[in-house]
Amino acid sequence: MAFAVGLLFGAKDAGAQVSPIPFAVLLVLLAAVNVAALRLSWRWWKTADEAVRQAHMSGYFYGGSLATCVALCIAALLLAAPSLAAPLGMALGGPEAVFAAGAFFCFFLQLIGYGAGWAVWWLRASR
Repeated sequence: MAFAVGLLFGAKDAGAQVSPIPFAVLLVLLAAVNVAALRLSWRWWKTADEAVRQAHMSGYFYGGSLATCVALCIAALLLAAPSLAAPLGMALGGPEAVFAAGAFFCFFLQLIGYGAGWAVWWLRASR
């Protein structure tokens, strides 16, 4: 949902005169998609066995939390040493682009951490 909203604002900032989809219509469509995805996820969660649930919860908690800490340390380093972040800001085109890249980077790290935590849980459980 945030990605689609970002695309609309990005198109507007890039000089698009007319949005391809009205903002209110986009929000309603994205909310409907989110409700459907949550409903399907809930149905799947109710049918999953306990081992699958534990693997996902472990991956989410341990892997996602550790990855978030790594992303936070990187952000703190870049804030403490702005000279490291300056080339990144120029390469991406400004502070808004750096923020968007940081949010995506944090999400990507969390996804990798989740996958690693999930895999570690299954490796330990299969012994």
